[in-house]
Amino acid sequence: MNGMERPLLHGTDGIRGAVKAAPMSDLEALKAIVEKREVNGRAFMLLGMAFAEVLKEDLGRQPKIVIGWDRRPGNAMLVSGLTDGLHQVGAEVIHGGLVATPGLHNS
Repeated sequence: MNGMERPLLHGTDGIRGAVKAAPMSDLEALKAIVEKREVNGRAFMLLGMAFAEVLKEDLGRQPKIVIGWDRRPGNAMLVSGLTDGLHQVGAEVIHGGLVATPGLHNS
């Protein structure tokens, strides 16, 4: 990357990457997702915190967020990290459970 390019981290169906469970610092977790396309619970916690902060600013109130997932291995760790991050900023979290992407679009 030349400094001007930014990697696309989020597609139409969410953030994609190989799930890695290794414990790491905040910086290592973010570097793993940006540089290696590896996702982990810590990175999802940080993403949840940032997402909730942006929504809180835009909405002028604490956000309510629905999380859904599929059967891929590692999702429990990612959902846990995301939920922790959202809660740290005061967001209300609703777990939709196993659900197809279209099922979340209108939630």
